[in-house]
Amino acid sequence: GKTTSTAGVRAMWEAEHGPGTVIGLAPSAKAAQVLAADLGIVTDNTAQWLTQQHLQPGRRTRITSMTASREHAAAAGRDTTKLDAALAAARAEYDRWRLQRGQLLIVDEAGMAGTFALASLAEQAELAGAKLLLVGDPHQLSAVETGGAFGLLTASRADPPTLSVVRRFIDPDGTRRSWEERAAAGVRIGDEAAFTAYVRHGRVHIGNSRT
Repeated sequence: GKTTSTAGVRAMWEAEHGPGTVIGLAPSAKAAQVLAADLGIVTDNTAQWLTQQHLQPGRRTRITSMTASREHAAAAGRDTTKLDAALAAARAEYDRWRLQRGQLLIVDEAGMAGTFALASLAEQAELAGAKLLLVGDPHQLSAVETGGAFGLLTASRADPPTLSVVRRFIDPDGTRRSWEERAAAGVRIGDEAAFTAYVRHGRVHIGNSRT
């Protein structure tokens, strides 16, 4: 499914651009953890990533200042060991949140990402010379904040890459539950007939607040 396809994209991208060139983002911390576990890449939630971008100018200024101090100390013949360590740590922190040319930024569950967040990420990727890949379901509930951009993007394209085969509904004996594949697809687009299929197969149970 989606995870297998995305993992393939990661493998192909890193084969061309090198290890560690794929970064993952997701709208929630939980989704980010799942993406990190599935793909084995560094992953953050979008809010954290965008917040860190506002701190990058200050980090650049600090690195510049520390570099000048280090050069001045070296010219004066003083020991720069501590300055070297501090400068290395500052550069590592800056690079941790820097999007670079040739990198791929994957946003999972993009249907739940806010419009302004996606716009900021698109601008950042363009300026850095990186590629932004949005992955998700346009029929999924959108973000609590202003959303809908992912759905508009997929609707505006004549051929958005789409997974068409459901593979998760399999009985213990390995038999595919084709009826549930069709029903799940129907629920996704709001087809009322899909509910009848769940009732017919004993998947709907009546209860109350006390049970």
